[in-house]
Amino acid sequence: MFLKLTGSVCVLVACVGFVREILRTGNLHRKMLESLIEMTELLAAEIRYERLPIQDALLQVQKKVRPEISIVLLHIVEQMKKGSGTEFVTIWEQAFREAQKDLFLKSEELDEVCRIGKHLGFLDQTQQEQHLKGCAKRLQRMQEQVQKELEEKKRIYRYLGMAAGIFVILVLV
Repeated sequence: MFLKLTGSVCVLVACVGFVREILRTGNLHRKMLESLIEMTELLAAEIRYERLPIQDALLQVQKKVRPEISIVLLHIVEQMKKGSGTEFVTIWEQAFREAQKDLFLKSEELDEVCRIGKHLGFLDQTQQEQHLKGCAKRLQRMQEQVQKELEEKKRIYRYLGMAAGIFVILVLV
C-alpha cells in the first residue's frame, strides 16, 4: 500500500511539474519578445541620439538586453569585424536563425526579427527609425497575442495536468 501511495504522489508531482515547465517556457517566450521589442527601441535611440555606426550601436545595445539576445548581437558584430564580404542582412538573419531555440521564437516571430536587419546601417537615420518603430509595433502585437494565449491556457493547463496525473494513478492502481 505504501508503494502505491508513494508512486501515486510521484506521478501527480511529475504531472504538476510538467505543467509548470510548460508555463515557464511560455513566460520565457513572452519575456523574450519583450526584450526584442526593447532591443529595437534601443537601436532606434542609438541611431537617433548617438548617431553611431551600426556596429557600435549593436555593441551599446547588447549591454542592455537579455543575455540570450546579447550573445546574438555580439556574434553579429564579430561577423562584421571579420570583413568576409557578407551582407549585414545575411549576417543578421543567420545569427538569429541559429539562436531561434534559445530565444523561444516561433517562425513568424523569427521572420519579423530577421526583418529588423534588412534596413539597418545603410538607410538614412529617419528611415531606419521608422523601420525599427514598425518592427517594434509588429513584435508588440505578437507579444500581446502570446500574453493573451498564455493567460487563456494557464488555467486549462493546470487542470489538465492534475487530471492527467489522477488518470495515470487510476490506471496504475
